[in-house]
Formats: sequence, C-alpha cells, structure tokens
Amino acid sequence: MRSFCVIFFFIIVACDSNQLVRQNAFFAPEFKSSIYNLFESPCGFTFLRNNIARIETVDDCNFNIIYNDLNAEIFLTTINLNSNFREVNQIFDEKIYENSSNAIEVKVSEYTDSKISVYSRMFNYVGNTPSNVQFYLTDSVSNFLAGSLFFKTEPNYDSLLPYINYINSDLKKLIESFEWNK
Repeated sequence: MRSFCVIFFFIIVACDSNQLVRQNAFFAPEFKSSIYNLFESPCGFTFLRNNIARIETVDDCNFNIIYNDLNAEIFLTTINLNSNFREVNQIFDEKIYENSSNAIEVKVSEYTDSKISVYSRMFNYVGNTPSNVQFYLTDSVSNFLAGSLFFKTEPNYDSLLPYINYINSDLKKLIESFEWNK
C-alpha cells in the first residue's frame, strides 16, 4: 500500500507540469512608411523611388539604388537597343536561368503600359539565391533597363523575406511610374 501511495504521488506531481515547448521566433522588422520622390535620370527616363534609398551613379547610365538601413542594393543597367532586342532579352533570360538554379520557385509578373511604351517583367525567387529579384523595363525598340536586387549578406530567404517584400513594393512603384523621356 505504501509503494502504491508513493507511485500515485509521483504521477500526480509529474502530470501537474506546465512546461510548454518554446516556439521558434523570427525577428519582425518594422519599416517606415514609404515616401516617394521622382528620380530624373540624365539617360532618358524617370521613376518614383523610396526616400530611404539613395541613388548612386556607377558610370554613364548605370545606377545603384542603395538601401543602407536594409543592407541591400538594386543594380540598374541600361542598354541601348540597336535592333537587337531578341539578343539582349536572350542574355537576360540566361541570367534568370543561372540565378534560378538555387531557387525553389520563380514567380513571374508582368506590367505593360502600351500608351507610354513601357513593358516589364519581374522575377521573384523563392529560396536562397544570389539575387532575390530581377526585372527589366523596355520599350522593345531602343531602350532596355535591367535591375537586380542583392543583399550584402549570406542568402537566407526566410530571414530576408520581410526585407524582400518591402523592397518589392518599391520596385512595383518604380515599374508602374516608369517613363521614357521622348
């Protein structure tokens, strides 16, 4: 009887534990509200850019949009088309293919405004890829602008996702406000 009481006591004490398994938590960054200003390129185009990003001229008509606080850069490269749209587009597609080798999924979106001759495709990569977003804008006749988003850190998609989403909204604003100067 005594051993029964001891076992019964330990069962009651052991079952009264309120310990819960700790859940994995991720850092949830808070971003400032976006304020957009018009960027007028000396290379014949304009677009809206987020105020927290600065634009740095690399050479001639190549630019970087730098997000210091987010440790990210968008590289913009302009190409003058000389009846070689297919070749330039093929080179861009090869770049897309190379970057997607580490991707789990590639999400493609398109934007077209035929009234002002702006045609765009944006590629969002799901996974630990070197570049998380690549896009281009073209008038399909004489102008082609390619862009790539890079973070200055080890690619870890889960950790970078809030930052990618934030910059993606800026890229959508850039694309939708983009105009070639005529």
